Amino acid sequence: MVTQSEPAANDQLLKGDFSVLIVDDDIAFLDLLDAMLKSFGVKTVIRADSGLNAFAFLSSLRQRLDCIISDLKMMNGNGLQLLKDVRMGAFKMIRPDAAFILLTAIKHPLAVTTAGQLDVSGYITKPVTEDALKAALIKARTKYFPLDFKKYAAIQVPGDPVSPRA
Repeated sequence: MVTQSEPAANDQLLKGDFSVLIVDDDIAFLDLLDAMLKSFGVKTVIRADSGLNAFAFLSSLRQRLDCIISDLKMMNGNGLQLLKDVRMGAFKMIRPDAAFILLTAIKHPLAVTTAGQLDVSGYITKPVTEDALKAALIKARTKYFPLDFKKYAAIQVPGDPVSPRA
């Protein structure tokens, strides 16, 4: 009997019917992330250039979405605000416990703490390498946590609200 090795099995987590929304206000960085994800076998990559545009896209989504990879600091809505909205179940077509990875150029201790309280699936510091992105995606796809809407509602997220509910 032949069994798949762990790396080969992990690679399968990123292929097939796997969809990812990438959010960043740097178009060149979106291009880089898009190319990396497609090199891993991800077939559906959707792009948004701000937290506000990501919120609008997620609000009108008609198909399932598996993962969000978002920049932490952007002009129109930040990644923590988007993460909180996802965890609070603001969108019909994305599960509140969906994989969510934050990206940032500089680790901010308060942001890391807040992201942890919101059960972020992964946190990557830029510049992003293919190995770091792949490892974060695989870890995010296999991470389990119990949802706690009361806890999420009480968490203060810095910045202007992205969602009209806020």
